[in-house]
Amino acid sequence: MQVIRSEPRQDSTWAEVKCQSSCLPDNPTFIWYKNGQKIWRETTSLSYEDNFNSSYSCAVKGHEKFPSPPVYAPQVPSVSVSPSAEIVEGNSVNLTCSSDANPAANYTWFKKDGNPDLQLISKQQLVFSSILFSDAGQYYCTAENKLGRRTSVYKFVNVESNIRLTLLVLLLIPLFVLSLFTSWYCWIQLRKKKKLTSNTESNGTTEMKESDSGPDYENISAFRSVTAAQTDDTEEQSDSYNVYENISEVNRCSTD
Repeated sequence: MQVIRSEPRQDSTWAEVKCQSSCLPDNPTFIWYKNGQKIWRETTSLSYEDNFNSSYSCAVKGHEKFPSPPVYAPQVPSVSVSPSAEIVEGNSVNLTCSSDANPAANYTWFKKDGNPDLQLISKQQLVFSSILFSDAGQYYCTAENKLGRRTSVYKFVNVESNIRLTLLVLLLIPLFVLSLFTSWYCWIQLRKKKKLTSNTESNGTTEMKESDSGPDYENISAFRSVTAAQTDDTEEQSDSYNVYENISEVNRCSTD
């Protein structure tokens, strides 16, 4: 059993599918299924709106247990790029177009390049063995079978030039060196600031000690001066007393 799609009607979104069997008598009666559900039409052909969202299958009446495989138009194709990392000029790059369809879809690649767009190749994969900077751009693909044709969204392929990459490296090296120098300079200034702060605190501590010891020293000096004066007065008083004693002794001797 197989389903064959007729050409769409001109200026219409409607299309027609036919059911054929190669192992049964001519003019059998067919039963149709849409998305796996039986529809009550026992005809050889079936007209439907070409909206790409439905699948169709058929079976010979009386042999419903042996339906044909469902057929459906391609779903919207997806585009994948390998490798997925940054693409550099000279690298090998593969673009793959994928779509769910039955019968299997045929694929065609295009590059957006004015009007009309540039048709590249009719294969599922678009291969660049050594991609060039000029290959950068927007790509898309189509998937088509007997039931319809769908187009993917644009996929932008960016290719980094080797010259640009070299210039980028040459630009980054001075920036890296400048960053290291700035870090080193800030570290030196921070050390100087810490050292200056430490010296200031040390000088302040010394001045406080000298200030605290000043009054005590003056008090001690004054105490020593007073003590010395008192000692001198005591010695003078002692000498005067001795003189007085001597005079008294002389007077007694004279009287005797």
